[in-house]
Amino acid sequence: PSRPTIPYPARGYVIYSVKQKLKQDYLGLPGSEIKRLKLSGVEITNTVTTPEVAFTGDTMSDFILDPDNADVLKAKILVMESTFLDDSVSTEHAREYGHIHLFEIANHSEKFENRAILLIHFSARYTTEEIDAGISRLPPSFRSRV
Repeated sequence: PSRPTIPYPARGYVIYSVKQKLKQDYLGLPGSEIKRLKLSGVEITNTVTTPEVAFTGDTMSDFILDPDNADVLKAKILVMESTFLDDSVSTEHAREYGHIHLFEIANHSEKFENRAILLIHFSARYTTEEIDAGISRLPPSFRSRV
């Protein structure tokens, strides 16, 4: 589990793919040589784990700065909350109640390495049009992944 930050217990999750990759030392060798090495007991592969999908649940933006959550920001797909998204609610109010404001996400946008980011958990006060308008104000290079 990742470590979301919120004033009450919370969990986030990262789903990994696990693959065996041929070690650099053996790249380019003929298949017969690789087979011979493997049969003789030589470890010819490394285990490679890749963060595929991350889900934060309720959390505050502090999780973005926590080095223990680096894989969350590298997962191919990130599902995270953005409860508030305009000036009608301050970032301080969002933090006080354990939520993330879209302004905070925008301020940290350079830290997200994800291919796709699905924002969820919007306050019921917002219409679909207001959500779309909020997202349209994100930095262009970031917005293209949201």
